[in-house]
Amino acid sequence: MTKRIVYTRSDGGVSIVCPAPEYVAQFATETDAIAAIRAKDVPAEATNVHVCDETAVPASRRFRNCWRQVGATPPSVSMPLARVQRLAEIRAERDKLLALSDSQVVRAQEIGTPAEIAALKTYRQSLRDIPQTTVLGSIVTSEALSDYEPAWPVL
Repeated sequence: MTKRIVYTRSDGGVSIVCPAPEYVAQFATETDAIAAIRAKDVPAEATNVHVCDETAVPASRRFRNCWRQVGATPPSVSMPLARVQRLAEIRAERDKLLALSDSQVVRAQEIGTPAEIAALKTYRQSLRDIPQTTVLGSIVTSEALSDYEPAWPVL
């Protein structure tokens, strides 16, 4: 198995060093290679530094900025941080949809019917409401959070 050097940065995030096989091959033993890489690549202010198998690292990198570890435990996804990240992603998608509808609003104001204008206003308000109506607190796994999609309004 391939080893990983895992450590906590000063900002609380987790970094993982993946030794290159070509570099490791230059040493007499894997232990010597890991020691050299650790001395070269792990910052002095790093904490919770340990070596683990690659299987101990979360497989999905989707929420890698939300990885945290306590002591020498393997890193795991901090669900509160992952929920904040997912909500930011939802807001970004919402903002794109609002921007796409801008030209439709202008067109409706120029040549649209009152019903078309009202439908666009309702659609855009529904988009604006998405972050306030999205409840991520009940999602308990990073996989489920990654798969979650809000009920996007349709025009």
